[in-house]
Amino acid sequence: MKKPGSVQGQPFDITNCKNSELIILDNCDQVQIDEVLDSKIFIGASSESIFVRNCSGCTFTIACKQLRTRDCSNCTFNLYCKTQPVIETSTDMR
Repeated sequence: MKKPGSVQGQPFDITNCKNSELIILDNCDQVQIDEVLDSKIFIGASSESIFVRNCSGCTFTIACKQLRTRDCSNCTFNLYCKTQPVIETSTDMR
């Protein structure tokens, strides 16, 4: 868990997690999420883009400016986004 004040608007990366629960309660810049399996991820607020790549079996709760996904499968998104999400080569997305 990243508590308020710990990220301070900086970019943030999440990589190679499995069966995890990740919570970011601070505002952040761009977020990159790669190679995550069977996890729950909460991102309170991103002022820029969130990239989700090569993830499977995950549930995301995200507030962001833009969401882009690529090569993901079987993922659920609870999304607040200023633009339409961009979903590339992904399957079973909800």
